Amino acid sequence: KKRKDPRHKTMYYWNAESFWGTSGIGIEQSYLSVGTVGTGGRKLYNHSNPDMRAWWLAHGLEMSQQASSDGVFTDNTISRECDNQVCNLETTDKSIMVRSLAEGAPDDVLDIGNYLRQMIDGGNRFRMAYADGSYFENTHFSPGNQNDLEGILVSMQLAREASWKKKVVMWTGSRRNCGCGFNNPAFKFCRYVGEKDCTPQYCEGFVQTDGVEPTALLEKDFEIALAEFLMIVEKWSYGNFNISPDASCEPWRWDWSHMDLFNKPLGQPLGPPLKSGHTFSRHFEHLSVKISLKKTDYVESAHGLAGDVTFIYH
Repeated sequence: KKRKDPRHKTMYYWNAESFWGTSGIGIEQSYLSVGTVGTGGRKLYNHSNPDMRAWWLAHGLEMSQQASSDGVFTDNTISRECDNQVCNLETTDKSIMVRSLAEGAPDDVLDIGNYLRQMIDGGNRFRMAYADGSYFENTHFSPGNQNDLEGILVSMQLAREASWKKKVVMWTGSRRNCGCGFNNPAFKFCRYVGEKDCTPQYCEGFVQTDGVEPTALLEKDFEIALAEFLMIVEKWSYGNFNISPDASCEPWRWDWSHMDLFNKPLGQPLGPPLKSGHTFSRHFEHLSVKISLKKTDYVESAHGLAGDVTFIYH
């Protein structure tokens, strides 16, 4: 990729919470927790083991120094046991381990991670003091102590603050996750939120389409997601939009580059976004955009959030 485009960046993915099964990197069984698993059934690290933390840090630093590496992307950095102010999020063994990698990596490589999150107290804002940027996901999710629209509002606020501080913003604007596995007709659509072994209601119309692209549904999703992104976009902001990162079936599920909106002129922003209640607007050289965020009855669609969008080209 770098031969085709020298600006291409390659970052080493390093998960701070769970072991992804890579062989030949010195993992010991004592580094893993017993009886608990994380996302995808992966074994969780035992952060109370100092040998595990030292191994994790040493390997991350080694990879950050490779000639082919432009930096380290650290995932799953939250210490969930500290939510609701149960403990000091900045001083957990896991947080100190993550910070040590960020500060120990060479100055000429990027430290970016799954850092800023509206899902926990404080949004993980303390990481902006040493990180070069943050990945944003689940931007519409609101935990129980937030109102329905708070998730996306706080996500946008955190992204704007990061941009003001010259940080890289990697924004995932996806409003649903409808992977290829849900194309299996044996999966019936869920009857209620939280039901297991079924296809989420928010995937209806996006899966089991016999390969036919649901263009109107994709365009509606993209209009809302793009309008949200344009409210936070700055020089070092990057957006990602899809209905699933799963590239093993229809390309339209993960690649939206063919959509008409991607080929419209934008130009430089003419100022920051304007906010009135839950309505945002912003002007660019070739486009003015407005979105009024709202709660919907379709509970599982982007956590029940939608928006009325207006694009004006000029």
